[in-house]
Amino acid sequence: MPNCFTCGKPLKPGSRTLRRKVRTGEWERRGRAATTPGSRNVHYGYRVVCPFCARRIDGESLRREALQYVELGVAVLLLLAAMVARALR
Repeated sequence: MPNCFTCGKPLKPGSRTLRRKVRTGEWERRGRAATTPGSRNVHYGYRVVCPFCARRIDGESLRREALQYVELGVAVLLLLAAMVARALR
């Protein structure tokens, strides 16, 4: 019987499986000296999740996408304000 990847809840046999892209792991490599920067790799993969976790993951994705649109709108408004200020000089 499969379990949800995020919460571990057992899934009913024969139920519709939901797959979502989730963070599956990461590794970090550090430089030898304290001043040498390292690198971090984060790995994602599609895993089976329960309906509750699928809704939570979808909601997080929507919030992240909405925040990106807000940030883009603010950047455009700042650019337009700078152009207007320059034109009024």
